[in-house]
Amino acid sequence: MAKTKNKKTFRWQAHKPLLATALAVAGVFNMAVAVLALGTDAGTAIENTATATYQDDNGTPINATSNTVTINVAEIAGLTAVPTGITDSDGVGSAVEANDTLTYSFEVTNTGNAETDVFIPGIDNIITDRIDFTTPDGGTVEVFDAATGTSLGFVPAAGGNLTTDLVDGVGAAVTVPALPADAAIIVRVTGNVAAGTVAGDNVGVTLGNTPPNDNTTATQNQDFNDAGATNDLSTVDVGPTASNGVREASAEQGVPFAASVRPLALATVLKEASNIERNDTSNTQDDQITYTLGLNVEDTDPSGLFQPASLEGTDITLDGGTQTRILISDAIPVGTELESVATSLPAGWTAVYTTDAAAGNDPLAATWTTAVPSPISTTTRVGFVHNGPLAAGYTETGLDFTVVTTGLDPVTGGTVDNLAQVFGQTAGDTEIVYDESGDSDPNNYDAGNPPDATGTDYPAAGDDGVADPIGDEVDLNNNNTGTGPDGEVNQVTVTPTNDDILNGTNPTGPATNPGAVGPTDDNDDFTNLSTAVPAGVATGDTFDPASVTFNNSLTNPATGGFLSNVTIEPIRPQTPGGTTENSAESADANATTGQYGTNTDIPDGTEVTISDGVNSATYTYNSATGFTINGGDTPVNVGDVFPGDVVEYTVEVNLPTVSPLDAVSIPVIAFPDDAPGTATAGFSGEVTNNITIDRLYTGFMDLTKEARVLAADGTERLPFAATFPTDEIAPGEFIEYRVSYRNISEVATGDNIGLNANNFVLTEDGTLDLSTLNPANTNINNWASFTTHQQNTVATTGSVDYVDITGPTVTADPASGEKVDVYVNNVGTVSPDGDLLPDGSLTFRRIVD
Repeated sequence: MAKTKNKKTFRWQAHKPLLATALAVAGVFNMAVAVLALGTDAGTAIENTATATYQDDNGTPINATSNTVTINVAEIAGLTAVPTGITDSDGVGSAVEANDTLTYSFEVTNTGNAETDVFIPGIDNIITDRIDFTTPDGGTVEVFDAATGTSLGFVPAAGGNLTTDLVDGVGAAVTVPALPADAAIIVRVTGNVAAGTVAGDNVGVTLGNTPPNDNTTATQNQDFNDAGATNDLSTVDVGPTASNGVREASAEQGVPFAASVRPLALATVLKEASNIERNDTSNTQDDQITYTLGLNVEDTDPSGLFQPASLEGTDITLDGGTQTRILISDAIPVGTELESVATSLPAGWTAVYTTDAAAGNDPLAATWTTAVPSPISTTTRVGFVHNGPLAAGYTETGLDFTVVTTGLDPVTGGTVDNLAQVFGQTAGDTEIVYDESGDSDPNNYDAGNPPDATGTDYPAAGDDGVADPIGDEVDLNNNNTGTGPDGEVNQVTVTPTNDDILNGTNPTGPATNPGAVGPTDDNDDFTNLSTAVPAGVATGDTFDPASVTFNNSLTNPATGGFLSNVTIEPIRPQTPGGTTENSAESADANATTGQYGTNTDIPDGTEVTISDGVNSATYTYNSATGFTINGGDTPVNVGDVFPGDVVEYTVEVNLPTVSPLDAVSIPVIAFPDDAPGTATAGFSGEVTNNITIDRLYTGFMDLTKEARVLAADGTERLPFAATFPTDEIAPGEFIEYRVSYRNISEVATGDNIGLNANNFVLTEDGTLDLSTLNPANTNINNWASFTTHQQNTVATTGSVDYVDITGPTVTADPASGEKVDVYVNNVGTVSPDGDLLPDGSLTFRRIVD
């Protein structure tokens, strides 16, 4: 006699918008159609472009315009799947070993605007990597209500639909309703580690099959093109067909065999040479270099193998006893002595010192003291300690110290090589966590990969942390962007300039600093200026900027003799391959390359005019031929320059039609000329020369507009992006706009001239027709017409004005539903910091009507 299957019915625990609830009570079951009929029409393109105004330090008025984000409204189906963790039956934190039973959890969400059924693959067709479902205890795919944690049933081995095919623990059929909009289920896949798995092998599960199956946006809410496939995770229509058809998604997660699924503190120590004072430029024994150290405790693991955790201290010998401290250690560079440590340090940090020999010795074994050694020059390592713990997400900088060059060759100079280290432990663990400076990866990761299976590889014998520019890579840009394993050396080049010519920048307005020093030496010092930028000119647009004038100067630093017939000219950045033509790179004896940019960085047709107030010469640039002097002009020659003489001159740069946010570096060389006064005269390899860089930006505040889509319950459905596929938002869902801003200009260290964005005001005007600012920009901000303000506005810096164009302007975030047409963020001054991260942002939320 056949058994009768018991049927069980489950009730979804999900909250719908009030309008949807009212319609359901009234007996209207076609929810998506009903809501859409009362909301914004399907196909409406909601557009948003941000604008800003600011001035540089010279008062030049500059405009900035962001990219445009467009989101279209439609009736849509949607499905996402995200991994939510792996459980080892041996317990959290244990190693993954042979025959272990692992459970992989995934959250599957209906991101459409109507209820849907979902096809879920079973153990016969789910994608696995070294997971075995055939062992005696087998495997399962079980579904849970994400809101309540209630088990809804098991998926048959061949897979099946959520609403019709699930069974309970004894095989009886269960009834499950369709998955409402914005509701989620948890799918848990349980299996055993396959026999023959070896250390380092990935042990993983992929729910669904949406190539590339790598958890990127390309695996979420995609068109379903595999009808009949049984390993896909996909929507199944339960009512009218969605306008975007059936959707599929996938998620994958895995763990290395014999590795630990465990928490790990991820420490990144940062280092920059933040200031270089050359003092007597003919003397390499008195130059001061200030280093700025920083620390990030990351809240994201680049490898995805560990759970980011707090960083706590490790045992060191401090002030005569064993103390537990987070330690940042820096061996005093060879050829220098410690001169001073910043007197004002960030909260919680204390400077420490040791006179123990650095080379070959472990910093953790050193004897540290908070007392400054006498004299301070006997310090072999300087350090900074914190009691800890420091939570994931902690960031700090401003740990500064200054060294003075005392041991470089007085004739040839040399390089000052430096490396910083950080030491600590993961909260609750005894493994040493450490990182070396020079890159932005934590724990000496390399390109996002951990150094070993533990996530940290501090050697048993220690690591002395003494910079080795031969054995280590070098952080060429002095901004923690080095690449390679371990740390990357921070390198400062010091070369004497005795009996040479100096050619430099103007830090205080008049041209009074010909001896300025750049990031590596006195040949790459720079002055940054900007053109004005018209309103409404966005990335991808072009405009013809007005010319901009730089004030420079040159001098003879020698104590005797004179420099004969000194000539000033622009010079191309690099020597073209296979030619002998002179360039800034060939003129500069420093082995560092790239500081002048490439020949194609200067737009063809750029005009540069050199003038000493009496004579002038104009040059036209072509990337193939370099700078060509205009017919009838001769190079500007300022005559003989005697010791101590200062000659001021100007460099006018007139760019052709260009795009905003370009940086155009013009190397300008001064040299004694063997054949002055003719159009053919010019730099031809004279050993006595000096270069300065006049760098012109076409605006330097980059605005990046992004948006994300939030479901009606406020959870993220589509992550932040600048572009969206068509028909990807439904009425009742939220658009959260974020406009980020960044000062892209190069950071000025020492004598160089940087660019501050002063009086920076960021505006989000939901009624602005951009063509009124720039006829070439046809975008129209219409988001105020189709969306309504919601609280949660966040400005990282400054204040926000909330403007109702037909009513008042207020300064407090209005209640959700209040009329706000314009958001104005009064930021103030934004200075460059040299990294690629935003300097700030404005985020605001709107609900689609």
